[in-house]
Amino acid sequence: MKFNFKRGVADIVGVDVAAGGVKAVRLKRNPDSTTAPTLVAAALLPAITLPPEGSPVLPLLLPKNLSARQVSIALTGKSALVKLLSFMGKTDATMEAQLSEMMGIDKTADFRISYRILSEGHGRTESKVLVVAIPEADIQWALQLFPSGFPAPYSIEVSGLASLSSFLQGPVFQHKEDTVGVIDFGAEVSFMAIFNKSVAALVRKFDFGSNAILARVQKSMGVDAATALEIVSGGSIDLSQFFTDAMDPFIKQLVISRDFLERRENCRISRIYVSGGATASRDWNAVVQNALGLPITLWDPFEPVTIQPGAIPDELKGRESRFSAAMGAAWGTLDTPP
Repeated sequence: MKFNFKRGVADIVGVDVAAGGVKAVRLKRNPDSTTAPTLVAAALLPAITLPPEGSPVLPLLLPKNLSARQVSIALTGKSALVKLLSFMGKTDATMEAQLSEMMGIDKTADFRISYRILSEGHGRTESKVLVVAIPEADIQWALQLFPSGFPAPYSIEVSGLASLSSFLQGPVFQHKEDTVGVIDFGAEVSFMAIFNKSVAALVRKFDFGSNAILARVQKSMGVDAATALEIVSGGSIDLSQFFTDAMDPFIKQLVISRDFLERRENCRISRIYVSGGATASRDWNAVVQNALGLPITLWDPFEPVTIQPGAIPDELKGRESRFSAAMGAAWGTLDTPP
């Protein structure tokens, strides 16, 4: 789901401006269009927070090896609206005119709305349309991160949906005839999507993430935020109860979503893939797997691309799943037709 400014890009940097840190990747389209793009560089940069209203936004300075001419930006999208809508029959201008109302938006000037037709209906069959609305204030803030020169903004999208674009290039491509799910677990916002025979049949956004787990550990153990993060990341302490308690409302929604989708589509989900920093935790995986009763696989968004030697710094090895949104934003741009 992108808001495009230009087309025909062959060299792009994808930036995921997330609460847990800025993830950036640079992809180049290969001269042979039948092969996957090449990952030139990747980096994990310090987190950026939205400044108080009226305060200046400091430009985001990228390392030289990540400085392409254009940038595709993925935002956490805490205030964004995301819905998978169904319309009877073929989509048309009437459908497009109804989007703001169906998204519950009163003032369309306050949002930028984009959509993607996932399946086109005919007659009595339904069309499925994924719609996203991002507050105009978030768009303007993102543009101020790259106010002039290079890289110039090419597109802006929601991080969770960018991760789905990356997921399409990997696990969905590998399981074209199966039903597979993905959970993109962020610091503040998470997404769940289920693909049935390569088409998104369910997409849900949750205002819940790893920060809620860290807050519970911090409060229960009487430690500061940095220590709580170290405890969770270390894996030496059994935190299963903390994860279970903090994630209970989220887990219930995952189970409801799975059951609903399997009944409606008359299918069985074969596997759940996960991405995000917290998903590398043994306790996180145990809670999700026990609740869903499905194999949990941490997927690597770099796997489908050609990786240039030295593109992934040693300190990022084992943390590849955190780059799913940055990869999705970049790859989606290269896929845009010239």
